[in-house]
Amino acid sequence: MKQGKERMRDGQPLQLLVNMRRLKEGGEWFEGELHPSALDVREDDLLRIAGPLRYRVRVEVAGEEVLARGWVAQRLRCVCGRCAAEFEADVEEPDFIVSYPRDDAVEFLDLTPELREGILLALPSYPICKEECLGLCVRCGANLNVNACSCPPGAREEQWSALDQLKL
Repeated sequence: MKQGKERMRDGQPLQLLVNMRRLKEGGEWFEGELHPSALDVREDDLLRIAGPLRYRVRVEVAGEEVLARGWVAQRLRCVCGRCAAEFEADVEEPDFIVSYPRDDAVEFLDLTPELREGILLALPSYPICKEECLGLCVRCGANLNVNACSCPPGAREEQWSALDQLKL
């Protein structure tokens, strides 16, 4: 359903272009995938792209503006902030919406930057593999999701004991 002259990589488009001159009256749905590089983020050891950027967006002219709204998602490979295990998760923006001023001189409207921004704003600041993740023992480093550590009871709280000595 993409319209326009998209740039391609590995057979997948790098951008979502809407041909405004061919947009159906009353709007039109656009659904598909963009190449992972369309997200244009610097990957590191904590966050890597694990699939294409997926979208389902309705574009319509509404008075003096062009509205695009729908859903956008990206599969990521992350490192858990509690236990340091690698896991994959979908980051979604289910209420994606953007408005552009209507300009009859514009032939193609590129939605790619806004799709990218929708995903970037939805990225977790502290990714965790599961809500009930127990993390690592602060003393011995054992992954408490896998094994119980051999530290004596109460040893985990010793790291904060110096703060108990402070007087206010």
